[in-house]
Amino acid sequence: MAKSENRCANCGGKFGLVCYHHWGLRFCRKLCKHNFVVRTAKDYAHLRTCFGFLGRSELPSTPQLRIHPDQIAPAAIPPQSGGVLPRRRDE
Repeated sequence: MAKSENRCANCGGKFGLVCYHHWGLRFCRKLCKHNFVVRTAKDYAHLRTCFGFLGRSELPSTPQLRIHPDQIAPAAIPPQSGGVLPRRRDE
């Protein structure tokens, strides 16, 4: 009898020439790996809803960055110039 470490983590099948890995687990086919990842994601979402946590789609959007006018640095143009930069004289 084959050891359990030489079997697929999803279906328990034997490995062929190629095995697929995910987080230290080995799978005999890409389909087994995909099915395991999907089932794990569903279980995780179910647990989150059971314990009252928000799901990924229900997370609030990131808050907008709001800056108070006092936090803005003063303008580079001095106030006595009237907002107009002097023209540069080409020599």
